Formats: sequence, C-alpha cells, structure tokens
Amino acid sequence: MRWWAIAAMAGLAGLDLASALLAKELSARPRVWMYALAIGVWVLLFLLYVWSMRFDDLWVVTFGWVTMLQVGVLLVDRFVFAAEVSPRKWFLASALIVVQICLLLPDRASTAAAAAAPAVDAVYR
Repeated sequence: MRWWAIAAMAGLAGLDLASALLAKELSARPRVWMYALAIGVWVLLFLLYVWSMRFDDLWVVTFGWVTMLQVGVLLVDRFVFAAEVSPRKWFLASALIVVQICLLLPDRASTAAAAAAPAVDAVYR
C-alpha cells in the first residue's frame, strides 16, 4: 500500500506542476481550450488527492506531494526554462527536504511519553 501512496504523491506533484505550467502559458496566451484543460487537470488533481487517502494519512500524502513538487520546480527551472540553479539553492532545497522527512518520522520520545501517560494518570487519581 505504501507504494501506491508514493505513486499518488508523484502524480499529485506532476499534476500540480502541469497546472502551474498551464497557468504560466495562459497568462501569456489565453485560449479557451487551455482553460478547459487547466480545469481538467485540477479536477484530476483533487480526485487523485481524495483517492490517495485510501493508502496513507492526509499529512503524509501532503508532505510527500509538497516535497516532490519542490524538487520538480527546481528541475523545471533548470531544464525547461534554462535558469541557473545555484548549488546554494540545491543545498537549501535538500535541507528542507531532510527537515520534512524528519517531520514524517515517528517521534520515539512522544511515543514513550504517551505510553507512560496512563501510569501518570493513575498516580494522580
């Protein structure tokens, strides 16, 4: 089931990137068919978001989506728009991703504290 959640996160990031590129194109050359395509992409995005809730928690899917989107934006800037992405930006993006992954990992200290909480409650009753 975890692989389906990861695939959903990648799909969400891809659809979000596609909608951002469509919005950029629409701002330069608005066309009716592009509006319809953009609406279709957003409908797919939210349908995929709802579907992904079957495989993992909301916060896990959202963090994975945002993390993959951050990497995607840097890659699109570098390879599609030929923008120079400095090593400093790559380092900072990597640091943000590491922090987000640390937020996703279970906290052993809070788990131990939650396990000890019933014993503490019994003492104060």
